[in-house]
Amino acid sequence: MLREAVEQAIAQGRLRDIGAATAAQVLWSAIHGATSLIVTFGPDKFPVDPPAPDLVEQVMAVAMRGLLADGGKG
Repeated sequence: MLREAVEQAIAQGRLRDIGAATAAQVLWSAIHGATSLIVTFGPDKFPVDPPAPDLVEQVMAVAMRGLLADGGKG
């Protein structure tokens, strides 16, 4: 499902064409990394500070901005 959505976004010119598989893996890795940290450590034993309440949303925003066709400027 994610790859199909990425393929559509690339076809529409919304995402840079780095390959749908690669772009989907970038997004999946980003969200998986953030959620894995939260699940593994919980809010009390997070590696640095307590996780930001919007950590997952911020990780996705940064990952998406890097893939945007306009470089995240628009």
